[in-house]
Amino acid sequence: DSGKVYRSTDNGGTFALQALAGLPVLRAVTMPVANRAYIAGDAGTLLRSDDGGATWAAQVSGTGVALNALAFTDADHGWAAGAGGTLLKTTDGGANWVPATSGTTNDLFTVAQNGNSVWVGGAGATCLVSTTGDAPFTPYNLRADYGPDVRAIALASPTDVWVAGGGGFVRRSQNGGSTWSFP
Repeated sequence: DSGKVYRSTDNGGTFALQALAGLPVLRAVTMPVANRAYIAGDAGTLLRSDDGGATWAAQVSGTGVALNALAFTDADHGWAAGAGGTLLKTTDGGANWVPATSGTTNDLFTVAQNGNSVWVGGAGATCLVSTTGDAPFTPYNLRADYGPDVRAIALASPTDVWVAGGGGFVRRSQNGGSTWSFP
């Protein structure tokens, strides 16, 4: 739903609707530290809250495409991923979002970072990785014959990677993507 956020102030016991008038569909939220939250959505929407989501301030993304995913390692360092291979990076809490070359035009649905290991996933089994914490990104072949969308990536460590997607697709690598198991 357009511009709707559900906020809890009691550790998830109850939620209250917070309508953010005039905003498009919101697609991702993250809270990297207490009281600092970020939201991404359609039309390049990026919002930041410094009071646990009570109020929100717009940030300039520099794009008009849907932003589908967010990942932050702390209050200031983060990524946004979206339509058409869009990948943005901030190192200053979103005051500036800088385009990063993803190397794909596929829609991106997920991004994760642990240390300098950054993984991005998207349409048609798109899986990209950087081991430097920045572009360039290297494509990984997930050995998925039917090309499922990669919808979630989790990094237990910089080298312990879980990837999941359409049709029950799950892969795990414990060596940074050199080999994959099919749990």
